[in-house]
Amino acid sequence: MPSTPTPSRSPLGLKLIGVAKLASGVLALAVGFGLFRLFRSDVAVTLESWISRLRFDPDNRLIHEAVTRVANIQPGRRRLIEAGAFFYGSLHMVEGFGLVRGKNWGAFLTIIATSSLIPLELYEIARKPTAVRILVLIVNAAFVVYLIRYEARHRRENEPTAPAQP
Repeated sequence: MPSTPTPSRSPLGLKLIGVAKLASGVLALAVGFGLFRLFRSDVAVTLESWISRLRFDPDNRLIHEAVTRVANIQPGRRRLIEAGAFFYGSLHMVEGFGLVRGKNWGAFLTIIATSSLIPLELYEIARKPTAVRILVLIVNAAFVVYLIRYEARHRRENEPTAPAQP
C-alpha cells in the first residue's frame, strides 16, 4: 500500500517571521482604513476630536503643528498615502501567509521585498540616525539573511542526487 507523503513542516524561524509580517500587515491595513476614514472627513475637526478624547493638550505647539500639516495634505497626496498603506499592508499579509504556510514563494517574496528596502533604510539612517531606524534595519537584515540561508539549505536538501559514475 503506497504511503502518502507527509507535509513538510516549516521551521519555527519561518513561522515567527511570518507572524511578524502578518502583524505588521494588519497594522498597516488598519492605518490605511483609518486614513481613508480621516481623509473623507474634515481632517482638522476629526483630529481635534481625537486629541480631545485622548486627553492631549490641544494648545501644545507640536500637536497644533501636526494637525495643521495633516489637514493641509493635498487630496492627490492623500490618495497616494492611503494606497501606500494598503499596498504595504497587503504585501506583508501575503508574505506572512506564505511564510507561515512554509511556501517557497513566501520566502522569495519576503527576501525580494525586504532587501529592496534596505538601501532606503540606510539612506534614512545616514540622513538622521535614530535607534528605531537602526533597529528596523537590523531586524530586516536578519530576516533576509535567515531566509537566504534557509532557502540555500532547503535547496541543497531537495537537490536530486546524481547517479554514481562508473
